[in-house]
Amino acid sequence: MKLNIKFRKHNFLKSEFTQNILTMISGVFLGQVIIMLSTPIISRIFLPETIGEYDLIISSGAIIIVILGLGLMTAIMIPKEDDESNAICYILKYSCMFIGLIIFVLLCLISPWFTLFSVKNGYILKLFFMFLYIFSYMLSQIYYAAANRKGLYRALFLNSLTYSIFNVLFSCLLGFLGFGVYGYITGTILGNIARMIQIRFSVNPFAKKYDLNYMKEVFTKYRHFTKYQMPANLLNSITVQVPLQLIAFYFGGTALGHFSMANKIINLPNTFIATPVNRVYYQTATKMYNENQDVGNFSFKMIQKNIQLAIIPVILLMLFGEELFSFFLGSNWHTAGIFASTLVLSSLMKFCGSCLSNNYMIIRKPQLNLYLSLLSLVLNISIIVTCGMIELPIEKMLFFYSLGICLKVSIDLGYFLYLAKFPIKKFLVFDCTYIFAPLLLYLILHA
Repeated sequence: MKLNIKFRKHNFLKSEFTQNILTMISGVFLGQVIIMLSTPIISRIFLPETIGEYDLIISSGAIIIVILGLGLMTAIMIPKEDDESNAICYILKYSCMFIGLIIFVLLCLISPWFTLFSVKNGYILKLFFMFLYIFSYMLSQIYYAAANRKGLYRALFLNSLTYSIFNVLFSCLLGFLGFGVYGYITGTILGNIARMIQIRFSVNPFAKKYDLNYMKEVFTKYRHFTKYQMPANLLNSITVQVPLQLIAFYFGGTALGHFSMANKIINLPNTFIATPVNRVYYQTATKMYNENQDVGNFSFKMIQKNIQLAIIPVILLMLFGEELFSFFLGSNWHTAGIFASTLVLSSLMKFCGSCLSNNYMIIRKPQLNLYLSLLSLVLNISIIVTCGMIELPIEKMLFFYSLGICLKVSIDLGYFLYLAKFPIKKFLVFDCTYIFAPLLLYLILHA
């Protein structure tokens, strides 16, 4: 039996499927490592205000990208025939060109009364750069999806590296030359263009032309993606991006820059670990649920291990966040360290939530994900707006913001464990001990 298991494991590791997955993941991992290693350089070239302005432009663009995507980006992989898949690519391209142009003109026309992001000057120019970013991102993702459909895993491996190298190289160069936020976003745009060109050497979904009637027929066939997937994607995007807009509105672009940098650093475990862990968890937990095994206890043990392994570095960051950020990123970023010390517990909870992000799919209750996303949106917006309106200092706002995230994720995980028939009291005791007690301690120390 043992020999058989070993043989199966060996075959699994040697399988083409596994090798392809590892190739893709390693490319993404190395790309993220490049970006991470560049962070101390980026932080010394660009001021917090510039980082904040950049994040506002990108976050505004992210919401528009969801609209232009029509929920069809994931549909590229589905058709059996290449013609249908390529037609979807054309639909997305035309959506980007025409709907994107309409949105750009409308935003320019209403700019005297409404702007997407807080600006001191040059709104139209920044809007123009935002749409250049949107177009470059959309097209690069279309090419990426086309390559993924064809199983061009070596090209996909190089794609992540190409983007990271060009993005970091030109962002640093243009920033050093004094181009400010325009240099930073141009680096991102050139990174997207470089990865698009690199993929195009392997596959071109636009090589064959299709008439409008055929594209209309294909869109009709896959319109349910637009009907159902697009609203869900839009809600998720708004949940992530709108808080950034509100922080800039109430607390200023510099505060947003510090907030963004703090989030970027403390969420590194989510970037590197959460996605592969969730894939393994989802596969294992689904099998256990289908076989009527104790998936609740299995999930709780994962939460325990994640929190217990991370709690010491989390506490260190809570106590010495300002000093650590100043040392690694430069003296301009000591405020980001203060923010990080406030947000780090919520990041730990988000990490646990990300590792178990498909839990309601396992127990066949996917609608609960929508309800919890709405809860997260309402909580985040309510906290930021309320604190902003009563002019509470941002440090105190971030405490309540962190508390809201911990509460939401606790409800998410707790309710799942309850439905999985796990003793909920056991989870609540653990949650209070490792999350809410440290939050209370932090409040007392910084009162």
